[in-house]
Amino acid sequence: MKQILAILLILSPLSAIAYDKPVQMDMEGIVKIWGKQSPDSEIPGLSLFITGKAAEKLYNDMKVEAVHNECFDDGTLTKYLGSFECSYSEKHLYFCSVGIGLAEQKLFYGEAC
Repeated sequence: MKQILAILLILSPLSAIAYDKPVQMDMEGIVKIWGKQSPDSEIPGLSLFITGKAAEKLYNDMKVEAVHNECFDDGTLTKYLGSFECSYSEKHLYFCSVGIGLAEQKLFYGEAC
């Protein structure tokens, strides 16, 4: 049950993206599972990283202003919806990420700066 709630939590920031009907597309990316060994948290969980066409679509459909991402300091522009973020850079193109703390069922940034 906790895993289902965590998945629903990851989808909640996407509610700001309105579609007339569901959009289904293949997704590229990775999932990193981390535990108490994580340098940034004592909370077990996972980080979801989305790349490719799905990340491009999410980035373009996010109706928030892109800001300069100081973590990369290479011209990367990032859009934030809570802890969910999508970025664009000439080097890496489009990528999105979010972290899910399974113990507390909370969203976090996918990785630290």
